[in-house]
Amino acid sequence: MRCKNFIKIGIAKDICTRLSELQVGNPFPVFYVWSSRSLHREDAHKIEKMLHHQFAHSRERGEWFKMNPEGAIKIAERLYASYAK
Repeated sequence: MRCKNFIKIGIAKDICTRLSELQVGNPFPVFYVWSSRSLHREDAHKIEKMLHHQFAHSRERGEWFKMNPEGAIKIAERLYASYAK
């Protein structure tokens, strides 16, 4: 998810519901950026943890990171591909 210059790296069972939850009370639009499917929840948590570690220097608060989403997407896609085999 993206909001202005921030992206949220996290896991959601239902992306549409999560997007709506994040939008409530937020004065800026929140946009869907990227997601993966068909991973075991355990693997999804591993990837989430790796991404949080990779971008720790850009963490603003919780799972929100101040960064360009394209860089995060490239790394997430590589990690996803390695687990989706």
